[in-house]
Amino acid sequence: MMNPEIMIVGVCAAGKTTLVQRLRELGYKVETVSQEHSSNPFLWRRQEPFFLVVLDCKLETARERRQREIPETRFRSQKNKLKKASENCDLLLKTDNLTVEKSAQRIIEAYQQKKAKERGNN
Repeated sequence: MMNPEIMIVGVCAAGKTTLVQRLRELGYKVETVSQEHSSNPFLWRRQEPFFLVVLDCKLETARERRQREIPETRFRSQKNKLKKASENCDLLLKTDNLTVEKSAQRIIEAYQQKKAKERGNN
């Protein structure tokens, strides 16, 4: 999909796939990109999203969600690869203590605020 309204990136097990699925069910044009595995720090820009969300969680949360060991070095590397996205995002969302519904709600609210602001500037 090109030019999604919402682009979601984040560390492994932060909830990207689940949130994309939920937001699509709600009618949003949303995509994810595996920025955390890319050597291009601006990979997320290629699809020119209107609204960029970076999902984050603690290593312990990722391990619990995956139910397996995730090496700390790999996790830190993923966070480093997401640095430019985090610096340029519209919403940085820490998902450790959020349900899918609460995460989706926060994304939708922030997205709608940006849309309203854009309309007000035009």
